[in-house]
Amino acid sequence: MQIDALTLAALADEFQTTLVGARIDDVIQPTPQAVALQCWGGGRNRWLMVSTHPQLARIHFTAEKPRKLAAEPPAFVMLLRKYLEGARVVAVRHPRWERVIEIGFGRGAEITAGTASVWLIVEAMGRNSNITLTDGDAVILGALRLVSAEVNAYRAILPHVPYRYPPPQARTLHGATLPRLDGADVTVSALREAGQDALATYDMPPLAAPTATAPDDGVANITAPATTGAQGKSTGKGGGKQSAQKRKPSARREAPTIAGLLAAQVLGFSRELGSEVAFRALGTPDAVVRADLGEAQWGAVARETRALAALPDAHAWEPTLLTRGPDATRAATEDAAPGPEASLIGFSVYRPQRFPPEITLTTAPSVNEALDRYFRGAEWQSALEGAKGGLRRLLQTQRDRCQRKAEALHGELSALDELSRLRLEADTLLTYQTEIAPGQRVFTIADPFGADAGEPATDDQPLTITLDPQLTAVENANRRYTRYHKLQRAGEQIPPQIEANTVELARIEQLQTDLALAETPAEVTHVRAEVAEAGYIRSGLEARRLAKEQRGKKGKGGKGGKGGKPGKGGKPGKPGAARAPEGGAPLRRRIAGGFVALVGKNSRQNEEVTFREAAPNDLWLHARGAPGAHVIIKSGGRPAPEEALQAAASLAAYYSQLRASGSVAVDYTERRYVRHMQGGGPGMVIYERERTLHAPPTDAGDAE
Repeated sequence: MQIDALTLAALADEFQTTLVGARIDDVIQPTPQAVALQCWGGGRNRWLMVSTHPQLARIHFTAEKPRKLAAEPPAFVMLLRKYLEGARVVAVRHPRWERVIEIGFGRGAEITAGTASVWLIVEAMGRNSNITLTDGDAVILGALRLVSAEVNAYRAILPHVPYRYPPPQARTLHGATLPRLDGADVTVSALREAGQDALATYDMPPLAAPTATAPDDGVANITAPATTGAQGKSTGKGGGKQSAQKRKPSARREAPTIAGLLAAQVLGFSRELGSEVAFRALGTPDAVVRADLGEAQWGAVARETRALAALPDAHAWEPTLLTRGPDATRAATEDAAPGPEASLIGFSVYRPQRFPPEITLTTAPSVNEALDRYFRGAEWQSALEGAKGGLRRLLQTQRDRCQRKAEALHGELSALDELSRLRLEADTLLTYQTEIAPGQRVFTIADPFGADAGEPATDDQPLTITLDPQLTAVENANRRYTRYHKLQRAGEQIPPQIEANTVELARIEQLQTDLALAETPAEVTHVRAEVAEAGYIRSGLEARRLAKEQRGKKGKGGKGGKGGKPGKGGKPGKPGAARAPEGGAPLRRRIAGGFVALVGKNSRQNEEVTFREAAPNDLWLHARGAPGAHVIIKSGGRPAPEEALQAAASLAAYYSQLRASGSVAVDYTERRYVRHMQGGGPGMVIYERERTLHAPPTDAGDAE
């Protein structure tokens, strides 16, 4: 569900009391498509989240500071800090029925006068969303997404260029382009005429070269030029390469609906708003435009359209959250994100009536809180998954390579079975070379070597040797000796290669699990560093970036290297000083019996908890037969109670590749019986004297 013009109107009303007068203390960029402003007002700090994500574009207050995906702020964030930090919000504007909000900032006397020296313009328009900073004269200072005149001839988004609003909303009627209808005073005749035109276009036979239609409108007569891309750039296909006669009409033509008609004809109406009107007027959100709709039906549609369009003037907002599931009310009211049994499925700034009884409607304290609950963490998770995507594909490619190599090596190993036969045939050919005529293709003889070994040869089991007629008997024998010695050498080399390939495959699978368990940008960075160290990132650009990051880490700390920090130029600090783990700090959980469990979420953390923080008599746990976390119970030699063992086993199962299983087998032993795997990477171990228990994967214990 996306924010529409009506939602922005409700937000603008709330901002008049919650945002105007607030001071901007900080500006950050949580994801590449969003910025967040720390606002001090009303005696507290809040964060204003502004996103241009194609599916999650929005603006609202959020309860917590957004997590950042990147450490270094880009140029646009630095520009916002220059103009906004220390300034106060003096005005909030919302152009009627547009998906645009403008926030004005001022300093000193401007605050008293209520005049803004700079404006932050937020356009929440799907893939065309943008954030633009202008001065008091509407001249652009910068934007999150710059757009040149070559991309969008209607309006360029570039510094020093006057800002221009998006093109006015238009509709198509009888083939002519007209301004859209104002929902507040829409008439029955106007809607009926638009519906008749939609039906007339729908009933027409498809053209040989139809213009591209807007499939989301659901109205056949609403036609448009080729689909426009970001900021108006055309993305239509086939221009100049495909003649009109070769273009095929759409195989499916949907009948026009009331929701699609209103979305295409009425100013600022979305399909969700149109569906609500259709339900209130005709009893179904999917009502179809029909020729037999009478005056009463069109009158009901017009009446409900005017009622919803009057909300911005009446300021009669009813922020509502829509949830599905047995625990829906709790999911909509508690701060925690809803679980799989109860999920938020939508929001509204009015009380919707079109949803079935299994959808629970919960009143939210404010529009900002409703949006915050609905969108909480969604964009950050989307951006985090995007950061993981490249590594995930790379590791999968390396895993497939190892599996193919394993198949090839085992195939070569099975070929060693012909060693004895090759030697037997070669020796036989040399022994009986005088009995083989030139050009002979097959030589058959009773096995003389079997007879020498005390196994009498029989005519039932002769030795048949296929020969190359172009070679002599000695040359045929030498060919077999050559093949024999090659396989003999392979027999010595293949087993170590199989072992090394098995170790590499295990490391790749561990890295894949590390990546799946990574929940923060820092953890993704640690996995990326491990992948680079393993030699799987070979591109020059990526290698240089990682090298620069490592130099930056080593160069910090200033002179002297006090407190265990690296000295100037990356020199180590004092011996024995505190050292930060390379893979980040492991998790610490307080479990039953007062014991502390250490959990490594990646290879480096596994190395840390097992070989640096664990004592020899501490208990070590790991999911059996699957890559995952090393878990240490800091027992100090004391016997751990069953409850503590079960909690630690649940942690080992939860932070493993088998997280989605109902029950996981977990091995445990004393740390003294765990040692490094020969040739393995960080955290790769072998162990002995283990015992096994089964536990459900849960994030057990209390965080320390």
